[in-house]
Amino acid sequence: MEKLKEFYEFLDEQQNKLAELISFDYQYITDVVIEDIDYKDYPDFCDAFISSAKYHDLELNDKLLDKLNEDRDFVYEQVMKHIY
Repeated sequence: MEKLKEFYEFLDEQQNKLAELISFDYQYITDVVIEDIDYKDYPDFCDAFISSAKYHDLELNDKLLDKLNEDRDFVYEQVMKHIY
């Protein structure tokens, strides 16, 4: 069991490093799901965030979603696509 725990810790560390290094090519982001759209907050929608998405048809993990959500312009664009 200890080896398995070490392996999962190693994977977590690698995901953290990947999230720091990745630069998204937005044309390959698909299946975006937006949450927390508050219409009272129009036109800013500052609470909205991407809760799931795919990149090259692979589901993004939480760390990569956090990285994607840092780009508030992209999030806003996705909110607009969702609404209209």
